[in-house]
Amino acid sequence: MPEDIRQQWFDLNQSFSKYKAFLKHSEWAQYSKSSDGYSKIFTRVSSQNLLCLKSISHCRGEIEQLVDLIADTKIKPKYDDTIESLHFVYENLPFDMSVLYQKHKKILVVSPRDLIILGKVYRISKEEVYIMARAIDIPSIPPQKNIVRAFTPLGGWRLKVKQPASDGKKPLIKMTFFSEIDFKISLFI
Repeated sequence: MPEDIRQQWFDLNQSFSKYKAFLKHSEWAQYSKSSDGYSKIFTRVSSQNLLCLKSISHCRGEIEQLVDLIADTKIKPKYDDTIESLHFVYENLPFDMSVLYQKHKKILVVSPRDLIILGKVYRISKEEVYIMARAIDIPSIPPQKNIVRAFTPLGGWRLKVKQPASDGKKPLIKMTFFSEIDFKISLFI
């Protein structure tokens, strides 16, 4: 285990209940819904006055394939065009953990943002998986001039089988993305 993340790794490993409570919070307000009802977006403001987002959608597939897709650093920039750079700092750490560096492009007058993300795959069962994430600081990657270091106390994904495989169809998976994030938009640099 790299020494510069040992305590943060331990803290994330012990914080599963915070992630469950975040998803079940009573103040989520529906922001939008797809016409077929399979996708919904919810928002709220946290006790730290940060924007919280929860997005629920459904797809057919195997949970482990979805875990691999979410973890693939080459795929996310294809659907999130604000990402300039995304790569592993540490990969394949004990207990299904990893550390990513993610940099977002400058948009209009808003300076680029970056995050160092500690992630953990937490398998509840073959039918339910959490991918827990939170921003961390590590001395080997200090903040850079003209780039604002964003902060997310928690975020990630919950993948849960809603309908098992049947009649030649793959399982229907309920995918919930969630995040509490401070992009520090007031800082233009």
